[in-house]
Amino acid sequence: MLVLTRRVGQPIVIVNPHTGDTYEVTVVEVKGGQVRLGVAAPRDVTLDRSEVAERKRVEPDPALGASRQSLRQSSSKPRQPTSHNKTRGGTESVGP
Repeated sequence: MLVLTRRVGQPIVIVNPHTGDTYEVTVVEVKGGQVRLGVAAPRDVTLDRSEVAERKRVEPDPALGASRQSLRQSSSKPRQPTSHNKTRGGTESVGP
């Protein structure tokens, strides 16, 4: 695991060498023991907190199966970080 030190507003960039896709993760806020991150990535990339991804893996929702796939394919427009912390997967704060 690579560990980086960043201040609020400072991004890191991740580039997929196979596709050339670029992902930018920016520290939005540090408050107490929580760090809020903003992620800019192509729309077809699924972004989830680890516990949400694990729940989806273990207990897939058959009613959403096709919907999730169609959402991934609906747009290749990059996602930009927002000023609020509500996303498809819920609150995107990381804490202890």
